[in-house]
Amino acid sequence: MHREFVRSRLIARWSKLYLGLALGGECGELLNVVKKEHRDKVDLRERVCDEAGDVLFYLVALLDRYELTIEDCLNANREKLKDAN
Repeated sequence: MHREFVRSRLIARWSKLYLGLALGGECGELLNVVKKEHRDKVDLRERVCDEAGDVLFYLVALLDRYELTIEDCLNANREKLKDAN
């Protein structure tokens, strides 16, 4: 369902590079919120949720450009971790 929403936002015109850089930027914003929560000893759960949503948006968009889904990646990671033990 989220994949269709992402596609509806006209991501087809965005390059893989743009999406990757946007994902990195959003990860930085999420980490800044976590840093502020730790430093200021306050609950920033709503801001974490907001920034995590942005991270997920760009992750889904980037994966879609590679014709992958989050499920594909999670399954591959699960297999990799099973082989590591």
